[in-house]
Amino acid sequence: MGKVNQAMRPEPEYKYAVCCWSTPKNSCIEDIEQCAAIGAQGVGLFEQKIAPGQEEEIEQALAHHGMQAGIVVPHDWTILPVPLNPAARSLTWRDLSANIAASCKRLARYKPAAILVGPGGHGDPSLEGHPIQDVVEGLKVIADAAGEEGLRIAFEPYARRRGAVIHNLTIAMDVIDKSGRDNVGLLPDVWHYWPEPNAHAELRQYVDHIIGLQVNDSRIQERSWCDRVQPGWGHNKCREMVATLIDAGFDGWYDYEVFSDDGRWGNAWPDSLWAKPHQEFLQEGYDNFARVYSEAKQMLAVGMRPVDAA
Repeated sequence: MGKVNQAMRPEPEYKYAVCCWSTPKNSCIEDIEQCAAIGAQGVGLFEQKIAPGQEEEIEQALAHHGMQAGIVVPHDWTILPVPLNPAARSLTWRDLSANIAASCKRLARYKPAAILVGPGGHGDPSLEGHPIQDVVEGLKVIADAAGEEGLRIAFEPYARRRGAVIHNLTIAMDVIDKSGRDNVGLLPDVWHYWPEPNAHAELRQYVDHIIGLQVNDSRIQERSWCDRVQPGWGHNKCREMVATLIDAGFDGWYDYEVFSDDGRWGNAWPDSLWAKPHQEFLQEGYDNFARVYSEAKQMLAVGMRPVDAA
């Protein structure tokens, strides 16, 4: 495998990684190579892509390309079942929490920035959510296993419009506080979080607890959960959220995560980003985010500080 000459590319002033949930056609090694090629500093390894016995090869690939493991995704990543993980739908919160705890042990060898964990839930906006207390108890188990390896957990609230109960940073921080674990931080996602009425106030309030922001954007006419667009497209909420974080002194990761159904989740959208060669849409995403970040700084330079609607 050829090594990307990172010295030829100016280093951005922010930390950018790709969540490899976003690249369903890639192998783990292809993820590392393509993330390096586009200019990312980190790669959010997805454990479901790591074949048994491949661990040393992945370590070598990360070192070869000068890449850091970013916010990595365990084989099972939610405390409660989710439709996105069909094989785990019959598992209890205890089963899933134990599975994630075991993943923390396996993924520790890559020295990731954090382990992604979501609360889970059914994803059906017509139904009520699952008990928060189960999430609290599961988070204790997972955080303890991560802590034994010196790792942090990046806890991601999900979208209220998709039926989630843990849908904003205040509720997520309450869950973290109830767990009593200090190695758990926040991972808001633009697509999930942008409609929250107090989003900018919460980003400022909890900035010191935010490990990363998952960057993408929401289509004007959203067709499914698997219909996200590049940063700066659609509602273009990524720019405002990035501006707020810059203004608040954020120094965590910008973690690119775009799902765009090519038929594997039931809808072969004609404009699917996943239908493109993966490195092509990853480069497009990297370039779009660079523009979004620049525009966010320009907003602040002229005194435009994003605020929540009254």
